[in-house]
Amino acid sequence: MNMQVFFKYFLSLVIVWSLGSQRVLAVVPYNNEAELDQELIETRLQSIQTLVDADKADLILPYLQQYLLKYPAYTQMLIGRRVMYFPIFEQELAANDLPLDLKFMTIIESSLRPDARSRAGAIGLWQLMPATAKLNGLKINQMVDERRDPIRSTEAAIKQIKNLYDYYQDWQLVLAAYNCGPGNVNKAIKRANSVDYWEIRQYLPQETKDYIPKFLAATYLFKFYTLHELVPQFPDLDLQITGTVKVHDQLTFSQIRDWTALDIDIIRTLNPGFRKDVVPATYDGYRVILPKRVIPLMEQKIVTPDGKAPEDEPNFWKESAYTEIDFQALRGDDLTDIAAHFDLNDYNIRYWNDLPTNTIEKDQTIRLYILQHPELEVRTPYRINRTMPVMQVIPSRQLAVNASLANDLFMQVGEVKTQPAFQASKALENRRRYVMQKGESLLDVVRKFPQMSLAKLMEINQLNSFDDVQPGSALVVE
Repeated sequence: MNMQVFFKYFLSLVIVWSLGSQRVLAVVPYNNEAELDQELIETRLQSIQTLVDADKADLILPYLQQYLLKYPAYTQMLIGRRVMYFPIFEQELAANDLPLDLKFMTIIESSLRPDARSRAGAIGLWQLMPATAKLNGLKINQMVDERRDPIRSTEAAIKQIKNLYDYYQDWQLVLAAYNCGPGNVNKAIKRANSVDYWEIRQYLPQETKDYIPKFLAATYLFKFYTLHELVPQFPDLDLQITGTVKVHDQLTFSQIRDWTALDIDIIRTLNPGFRKDVVPATYDGYRVILPKRVIPLMEQKIVTPDGKAPEDEPNFWKESAYTEIDFQALRGDDLTDIAAHFDLNDYNIRYWNDLPTNTIEKDQTIRLYILQHPELEVRTPYRINRTMPVMQVIPSRQLAVNASLANDLFMQVGEVKTQPAFQASKALENRRRYVMQKGESLLDVVRKFPQMSLAKLMEINQLNSFDDVQPGSALVVE
């Protein structure tokens, strides 16, 4: 074995060691020659809550080998695609008090492809049959197939899931019934004289026998893919940062393209439920999904189709581009606050940064993508703190942010943490701080706080020069 092969083999090893009764699980770099450790996978699964039995690692290994070893490029695309659809799934699941992990059903059903079609005729992200779709209120006609619509199909699928859970009260039986129908599950229950999934499993169709292991494999993949050094391949930002506009009158995709300068393939990708590139006229209206940046323009055009873009920003909606920024988040910050401030979706921020929850668990830099106005500089806020009292409000459309989300002038040192140049010692806790405003210098701060000399101000804030401060910097002032 040459050194290069040996080195690749060495990197593929799973490093596991014990600290008391707790196992520390290391990252597993991807390698074609790597083997999956069943015991390690089972340990990871048992460390989290799962909707199905987590001690079936032996059954999920074949599926994980496909995801992790055989087709990693496809898997990274699949993981990246979730940013388009998981926010829709999670919002609807939460609204119905259902477990968020049910979203992993769509990985098995459609690989997150709204155009997926089964041999039996099931269509869409949730693979709904025509009868089930219509029973749950979806339209299927020459112009529209709402089984392909990400929002409407999710609403229908969750109605179906909720009805199944009300009947079975067991998630493994619910998943099985969703796949093969409650009739087949009930027959299997009768033959096995049991309601335990693993006892009735032998009497289920082969596809349904595989369904629970596939669901567990999908759960593992999306919970632990970073430990296998898989990197999500996200779609275009126009497919991620989206909103909806309600349309009542007939509207063609060509009109939307002409109004917004969007590529018509973007419009089709976001709205696969419309069969002929036409939104039909309807009293109730259809929700059309579009990049969020063009929603204001679309709303105006729907009201006045022959009107022009807003005079104050004539080309912004067509020409605006996204800017990647690094944002310093602090422990305890909430993604909902950050998302609202930047007019983003908190789900997107979580997926972009592989965050497990909406609460920031440690001080860290997170990645954001925001609209870059061609005539305004985008400035990264120095810090945020969701517990600060609001004393001044910056207009929501202002992209040049100079202070914290709360924009307060005074705060307790103990309430926030600062970047290294501004870190205060524990002795400075409970001191007040002042947030530098745009155009201010250290001399301006000294004038506002005569008890502070310039030398003392720089000393207690560990400043080496005037250049160490900028708008948004928080300085200890007493």
